[in-house]
Amino acid sequence: MQVALPIFVLMVVVLTTRRVLLALAAAVVTACLVSVSGVMLAALTLFYVRVTEVLTDSLNLRSLLFVILLGMLANLMSESGAVLLFAKYVKKRLASRIKGQFVLIILAFLTAIDDYLSTLTRGVLARSLSRESNVSATKYAYQVHGTSFSMHILFPLSSTAIVIIAILQATPAFQSLQISPITFFIQTIPYNLYALLAMMLVIITSFSSREVPALRKASDSALILSAEDGVPEEQRGAAHPLDFALLVFPLPVVATGLFLLPLLLQPDMSLSALLAQGDISMALLWSLALMLIGALLFFWLVRGFALSSLWRWSGRGALQILPVCLILTFGWTFGLLMNLDLDTQAVVSNVFGHLFIGSSLIPVLFFILSAVTAALIGCPWSSLALLLPIVLHAGLQINGEQSWLVLCGAAAISGVVLGDQISPISDLSILTASSLGISPVQHASTQILLVAVTALSALLGFVLLGIGQSLLLVICITLLVELTLFRLVTQA
Repeated sequence: MQVALPIFVLMVVVLTTRRVLLALAAAVVTACLVSVSGVMLAALTLFYVRVTEVLTDSLNLRSLLFVILLGMLANLMSESGAVLLFAKYVKKRLASRIKGQFVLIILAFLTAIDDYLSTLTRGVLARSLSRESNVSATKYAYQVHGTSFSMHILFPLSSTAIVIIAILQATPAFQSLQISPITFFIQTIPYNLYALLAMMLVIITSFSSREVPALRKASDSALILSAEDGVPEEQRGAAHPLDFALLVFPLPVVATGLFLLPLLLQPDMSLSALLAQGDISMALLWSLALMLIGALLFFWLVRGFALSSLWRWSGRGALQILPVCLILTFGWTFGLLMNLDLDTQAVVSNVFGHLFIGSSLIPVLFFILSAVTAALIGCPWSSLALLLPIVLHAGLQINGEQSWLVLCGAAAISGVVLGDQISPISDLSILTASSLGISPVQHASTQILLVAVTALSALLGFVLLGIGQSLLLVICITLLVELTLFRLVTQA
């Protein structure tokens, strides 16, 4: 009951007001009151303690600073006209709305190192492409979100992969296996059915003329990142169509280089040791800071923009992204309260312990519960830290074989990817909606049918894997089912 009440409040406020920040604030207040049996002073103290923990956590601070710097760079690209010019350049060269959508998929591979980077940079570009084509912002939002975390979770050098490796190292159940964390993670990739199927469905929606009716409704609202429409024509003309690509796309390369630098400086260090000990978030932060400084100098010295305009645009980007930072802070606080004060881990473990089902359905169970938990918590990293130890411990009690634990781990990771995509309070839902000028609730509601198609296909896949079917056969069957369901829920 204690766990259920804050979740109930969260869902009711989201559905009635469609305001994510208000819903998270109400859920946090409810969780604080429930945790201390309704004592107001104790609730206020608990709120202060948990917010302080969130804002003093080094990883959270780096994430917030990363989002602010990324907002500054994105708005700089936007108000200088670079994004709009690049969108027109892409449209002119590709001469097809289908190919324009496919560009976003290609960019998902190039920016896979970080989900925030992938979401905001491609979201800003998609917003301009939406103005230049007849593709709605809601459809672009589905495609950006559907590829950001899915591609990100399949990339072994991504920031989330590093987090998973760290979680595995600290999990007692994993330590009994004779395998390195990076090897285990790589082995889960082909079994991460939801992420793989989500990528495939985005590709299908890009090339197909069939669409879900809700995604055809374009949105003209603008929430966070400013539009190029208000930029004077003479200011736009100073930028070049390729400035956006030149100043943004090298960022993942620079970040990867900074992360791998210790391999050159310390020849005795192995890649697996670096992945286990390295800090990809710090490499991303430094690379983003360098790219922002480089963009400011480039627009000032090469393109001839006034320095005062550049500072104003960058500062405006930081201010406009602050509501997102506030939502993220409340989301992390809610996740911390659920994990530490309401003991969600014990509740989830208890659910596992009281479900008497055959071992063949265990991966399906892990997939569903992970999706529900991740959707309610709203932060993928918190969800993974909560769920992976439980899943591996429970899986080890059923079957100690390495292949079985790989399947269980992949099911849990797939569930977190699904939960992140369906939740209006997840980090990436908020960033995706913000960058495309729609609300997180609108984004979540308009993509729900396509997400359900992928989720049902992945669910069937885990059933088949649980009864021992081969991976190749399962992938073929789930793709066929996904295509069939897609035709049922779309219109030509």
